[in-house]
Amino acid sequence: MIKLRNFNKFLKVPNNLNKITILILILFSSTILSLFLWEHINIPVDKSSEYGGDYYDKSYNKNNDTLRFIVFITLSILPFLVSYIFLFKENNTKINQFLFLNDANKSSKDKVSNFIIFSIFIFCILEFFIIDLTFFISDLDLFHEGLWLTPSFNFSLTQKFWAENYIGRGLFGNFYPVLIWNLINEMTIGSVRFFNIFLLLLNKLLLIFLAKQISENINFSLIKKTIFFISLSLLLVSLVDYYNKEEFVKRSPLIILFLNFLLFSLKDYNKYSINFFCLGIFSIISFLWFIDVAAYLNFVLIFIIVFYLIKMQFKISLSILSGITFGWVLFLVTFPDNEISAFFSNTLNIYKSIDQIHGIVFPEPFSGNTRALRTLLLFVIGGVFSIFICLDQNKFNKRNKYFFLFLFILALVSFKTGLSRSDNGHIRTATGPLMIILYTFVVYWIIDFVNFDKYKYFSSKSIIFKLIFFALIFINFKTYNINKLLNFNDNLNSLIYAEDKIYFRNEKSQYLGLINHYKKISKKDNCIQIITEETALPYLLKKRNCTNYFSPWYVSPKNIQKDFIKQLMKSQPPIILFSSREIRFMPKFKQVVLYIEENYELHSKYESWTFLKIKKK
Repeated sequence: MIKLRNFNKFLKVPNNLNKITILILILFSSTILSLFLWEHINIPVDKSSEYGGDYYDKSYNKNNDTLRFIVFITLSILPFLVSYIFLFKENNTKINQFLFLNDANKSSKDKVSNFIIFSIFIFCILEFFIIDLTFFISDLDLFHEGLWLTPSFNFSLTQKFWAENYIGRGLFGNFYPVLIWNLINEMTIGSVRFFNIFLLLLNKLLLIFLAKQISENINFSLIKKTIFFISLSLLLVSLVDYYNKEEFVKRSPLIILFLNFLLFSLKDYNKYSINFFCLGIFSIISFLWFIDVAAYLNFVLIFIIVFYLIKMQFKISLSILSGITFGWVLFLVTFPDNEISAFFSNTLNIYKSIDQIHGIVFPEPFSGNTRALRTLLLFVIGGVFSIFICLDQNKFNKRNKYFFLFLFILALVSFKTGLSRSDNGHIRTATGPLMIILYTFVVYWIIDFVNFDKYKYFSSKSIIFKLIFFALIFINFKTYNINKLLNFNDNLNSLIYAEDKIYFRNEKSQYLGLINHYKKISKKDNCIQIITEETALPYLLKKRNCTNYFSPWYVSPKNIQKDFIKQLMKSQPPIILFSSREIRFMPKFKQVVLYIEENYELHSKYESWTFLKIKKK
């Protein structure tokens, strides 16, 4: 019934039991040692920093967690890699052989049934249409949602991006509401939230296509390949949740699209490749998406270029470099000079300061934070799985082997998000690429272990198989309600066209009074300026921000404070919202505060909010 076939083909050999034991002991010992070393790695702190935040309060260097992670991964996985190569050298591909793999181990010509692929696509789309859209008519997060509502509104008035808005995410990350607002010809909060949901659907569809490509590059029989695809695709789409943050979020579509392009491109051998050329264009596209995603994808692109240079496939490297060059040249000739200058200045300043501004110290492994410890251990397991995929003589073909090497590099660098903003949510959303590795190998091992070919009812053409397949799909649905499918259009309109005031209920209802008060006292003003965390107020009052700095969150660097003051002197906003119930930002921009205190005086108070007016000279 079950063939005892291990991915390394050494379980049948008695002598290998000792080798496996040694390998496990080495991995366990090196990982435990790395965990204990974590808290002892400390970089000196620049005490002159005035950024504030968790790092400042704890006298913590912003690069410390990154160094700790690099040391942890290296000390955990490197001894295992060396031992694995040495102990099982007769069973595995050597490093130099891996670099120059050919297509001798091509996958079979069998393709996953279009019926199966199409069915999963359809069910994901149906799931989208039965979402409870009323769930998303909830209280507005004035800080976080303001980060894209306010700059998008400013753009609607000025038709400028970076030149009029100092942003921390990226062109798409801060201005994507403009797309949906232009489509429906109306500015609403609900339309932006619906767009977020649509991006999550896009994640699911792209993950299904990625699962298809991985499946078709494994040397399984058609039955096993089909079961592998169904299992992997269902697991991957479970990493996307419409109601809660999971591993793949609204910034993830470009990452998954990049992975799809990468795996598709790997079929090309040493020739000038249009596929790799397109891959190179992701360099500029990523910078116009989210700038943190840009850092990760461009790092991987550089790694791929170097990898193919080592392989002496210079035409592949040239193809990628050509795509990068073409993309950046197109960007430079498309946007005005002032926008380009502001883009580079904005992006560099964010890269330099964002870790210090919003960083949270990553929990020490034995501090009691189970998610942090579990994630570190998952990276070790992911590294081990990647080694098996790349070096073991298994059924992954060359394209998959190279793909999972690049994927593991992406998983490592993209975890920088979790290392910088180390709360549970950011740690989780930073592990998407890692989970692809973990799920792929677990599914592969189980399917390779079991002899499905023996049973006719597992045939992709059998009725029983299709019934099992449909059952799995329906079980995977978390919210199944046929009434929502029939009433989708009404639900959609109720969300998209909901009035802004409906998003101020419960504990947020006091903001309606604030908005009305601010609207009244600024009635004659052309613009408004806030120095608080209510970032969405310019959008809600439908007034342009008086300066580029609509959010105090990013204003800490001294050069930014100087520019902020310069813009305040030029625009001279008549009224400034200066403080509120939570003054989390004030210690971060003392120069700005001093300028305001010298040039403004009390205008009025509304509950716990303070408004200042410019002094008469």
